[in-house]
Amino acid sequence: MKKIIQNIISGFSIFIFFNCGYFKEKIEEFFAGQNRTFLTENLYKQYHDIVSDVGDLNDQKIKNYICAYRTLKEKSIDNSDYFKTVIKVRGEISELMNIYPNIDNDLKKCNINNMIDFIKLNAKVAWAWNIYQGQKGLDIYINFQDKVSKNIQNQMEQALKNPNLTEEQKKQLQKQWEESLQKVKDENKEQMEKNKRWAEWTLNLVKPLTNDKDIEVIKKHEQELLEVFTGLSSEQLSEIQKYQADLLGIKE
Repeated sequence: MKKIIQNIISGFSIFIFFNCGYFKEKIEEFFAGQNRTFLTENLYKQYHDIVSDVGDLNDQKIKNYICAYRTLKEKSIDNSDYFKTVIKVRGEISELMNIYPNIDNDLKKCNINNMIDFIKLNAKVAWAWNIYQGQKGLDIYINFQDKVSKNIQNQMEQALKNPNLTEEQKKQLQKQWEESLQKVKDENKEQMEKNKRWAEWTLNLVKPLTNDKDIEVIKKHEQELLEVFTGLSSEQLSEIQKYQADLLGIKE
């Protein structure tokens, strides 16, 4: 079990490491070398060997996962049962091993056999979730320039409809708006060119750790997973999402 946990944690560590801009150039140089294929293929194989018995994600597995995640989260919040023991023993491995039967019993109520199976399932969910959210964020990032440009264009058109403006004032105002619009386009283009290649490279590197079917299942249950991850209600999440959309000028 310890080995499985270490291998999966190392996978997450790699994902975090790849997203650290400080190491960007060194990582690219490293993986551009002749050992790139050997290293990545072995990493993918090792990971898939570990989680192979989980199989592809589906509705029932996500339901079980949410149940288990919520159970474990509640145990940590109220500081009771086995989490109370974790704090009490302060990391003593021999003592910690004694609480696994209690964890396993709780997980079985969610149709998950034990903590090892939960860790494997959590890895599958986490990678699919990370890739889906990364792709989603990249799509928003790529389309952001057009949305901002359209928003500025609409504001300009509305301002020019003001009947109190003279033709000269309208020309001056239009010139100012066009200069502002061009500045926004140039800034967004520069930022996009700077970050887009790195984001796509990272996503392409870690995407083999999941598959399209798992991503589609995650997409289907995105709202439910957000609720259990954040602890917020669907109403609260809707308000946050609406605020973000308004902030980005996104009209659904």
